[in-house]
Amino acid sequence: MTSSRGPGVVGLLMALLVLAGFGTLMLASASSTEESAPSLGSVIRKQAQDIDYYNSHIDMLGRRLERVGILKGQAKNLENLKSSSNDQRALIESTQQHIGSLKKETAEQIKAFDEYKEAYRAMIRSGAKGEKIPTLTLLDGSVYQNVTIREVTPVGMQFSHEAGVKRVAYEVLPNFLQERFQYSAEQKELALKKERDHQLRHEADTQMVQDNMKQQMDEQKARAEAGLHEAKLREYAAYKDRLRELKAEIRELERAILAEKRKPVSHAPALEARLANKRREYGAIEALAEKIRSTL
Repeated sequence: MTSSRGPGVVGLLMALLVLAGFGTLMLASASSTEESAPSLGSVIRKQAQDIDYYNSHIDMLGRRLERVGILKGQAKNLENLKSSSNDQRALIESTQQHIGSLKKETAEQIKAFDEYKEAYRAMIRSGAKGEKIPTLTLLDGSVYQNVTIREVTPVGMQFSHEAGVKRVAYEVLPNFLQERFQYSAEQKELALKKERDHQLRHEADTQMVQDNMKQQMDEQKARAEAGLHEAKLREYAAYKDRLRELKAEIRELERAILAEKRKPVSHAPALEARLANKRREYGAIEALAEKIRSTL
């Protein structure tokens, strides 16, 4: 009989058992004169049973060895799967990081491109100031002669002509001017919103000035019996102080506007709007101051 592990080990064990059996037989024959011994047939049967037992045990061990080999193979496969899973996880993490980097890089490129477009628009529009157009025909059919461009903004174009000054929206400008000045409906809407917000702030500031002035006037009236003349003098001095402050602010804004106009990307329009507000406030306070002065 042989096992699944090959004939070598089994054959060796069987040979040893046969030799042991014959040795026992010889010893039994040699000592048969001194004591009783089992018969030769019983010894052979006993040896056959032992051989069968050992063969069965060897077969069982062989099957166990085969099972151990299978388990080792499965363990090896599990290790390979675990290593492959780790590799896949690392690849996924690396891919996610790469995607994140690409998204960030794309966002930066879009931002840089938008900034470039804004700078380009500002340069093209500011460069058009003073340009002359003999005849300008708008899309609504209006015709203007001897046109000189005064300003191009996100909202439209302002120009002078032989009959006066005109401001028109982008939508009625000829197509070549719309393309040249990079017309954007979205940008126009944002600019209009800023203008509306600025107008609302200006109205609020004007109302606040008026309210403050009214409050001061009411307070002055309440103190009239105790010293109307002194109150007027103090109010006049307050107006004069504010006028001096406004004059300094106006001069500073004028200098800032001159500096901004020399830049490729200029914020001069916004500064000019602030300057106009300051001048209006100056005129209003100056008129109030003069009115008080005339009653002193």
